Amino acid sequence: MPFRLDNSYLLRSSQITIVGTGGTGSFVAEGLCRLLIGKPEAKVILVDFDRVERRNLERQNFNYDELGMFKAEALAVRLSRQFRR
Repeated sequence: MPFRLDNSYLLRSSQITIVGTGGTGSFVAEGLCRLLIGKPEAKVILVDFDRVERRNLERQNFNYDELGMFKAEALAVRLSRQFRR
């Protein structure tokens, strides 16, 4: 039986909060931004008080240039530029 994803929530104004932007949350944030292209009323809020460390670069969605930044801030800046939000 095929599975259909109900993404009708994307048609309404929405706000999505991601708590934790490490190994899973950093990739989820980027995927959501891709899903929300063309939906300027949708908001993605990132919450994480950890900073990007060298060991995070191996398995999390961060770049060398973001070392020392708060994870949520690093993602917000990069994804805002990438997806022009």
